[in-house]
Amino acid sequence: MKEIKTIVFIVGVLFVVACTSDGKRESYKAEAVGLCEVFNPKNWTDLPKNIEPIEIQKKLTDRMSKAIKSGEMQRIISSMPKVKIDLRYQFFVEKVSQLIGEPFECQAMKDYMTIKI
Repeated sequence: MKEIKTIVFIVGVLFVVACTSDGKRESYKAEAVGLCEVFNPKNWTDLPKNIEPIEIQKKLTDRMSKAIKSGEMQRIISSMPKVKIDLRYQFFVEKVSQLIGEPFECQAMKDYMTIKI
C-alpha cells in the first residue's frame, strides 16, 4: 500500500511539473510572438514617414524592451549582439524554438534583419 501511495505521489508531482512547463512554454511563445510583432511594419503606423534609420532602431529597441517579459527571453536578446550580424536571426529562432519546445519563425524580424541600407 505504501508503494502505491509513493507511485501516485510521484506521478502527481510529474504531472504538476509537466503542466507548469507547458504553461511556461505557452507564456514564452506569446512573448516571442509579441516580440516578433515589434518588427512588423504594420505596427509602425505611428512613426513619421521621413524617420531616420537610427530613430527607427531606437523606437524598436524601446518597443522590444516593453515586449520582453521573462529573464529567459532577455538573455536571448542580450546575447544577440555577440553573434555575427548575418547569423542573428537564425540564433534568435533557434534559441526561442528551444525555449518553447517547437519550431518558431518570425518573418517580420527576418525581413528587418536582412534590410540592406
